[in-house]
Amino acid sequence: MNDPSRTTDPSGRPLLDREILVIDDCVQTRQLLTHVLSRAGGRVTTCHDGFKGVAVVTSEAEGTDVDIVLCDYEMDGIDGIETTRRLRAGGFEGPVIAMSAVTTADNLNDWLDAGCDTFFMKPFSAAQVLDAVGRGVEAAYARRAELNTCG
Repeated sequence: MNDPSRTTDPSGRPLLDREILVIDDCVQTRQLLTHVLSRAGGRVTTCHDGFKGVAVVTSEAEGTDVDIVLCDYEMDGIDGIETTRRLRAGGFEGPVIAMSAVTTADNLNDWLDAGCDTFFMKPFSAAQVLDAVGRGVEAAYARRAELNTCG
């Protein structure tokens, strides 16, 4: 199913050759994820809350064309689930990857209903983050393929 050693997406593009937005209110988490994703080839932008994250994704003024979003659950302002809803409502089609220190079946279902592709738990290892990104990219490709065959 998921191959943790994969280095490319289904089209052959390097897996982390992407613009990645990390939305988390904890500066240490943003720094750690920036380190992990940058070392793997990603170009990382960070922000501290969902409002700013939605603005970065939907605003061309930022100069960043975001490919992947990693989003925390508990943040000031709007939580990760509402952030995901707003991203999807704004037309973002890339992978949204949830992260949380506390996940229940109910909030996981809420994440999925909002448009999240996959998730990982905090605390996390670099391998868990990279695996989640891979799963998110695969899910986004599958979603696009399904839309193309249905439409």
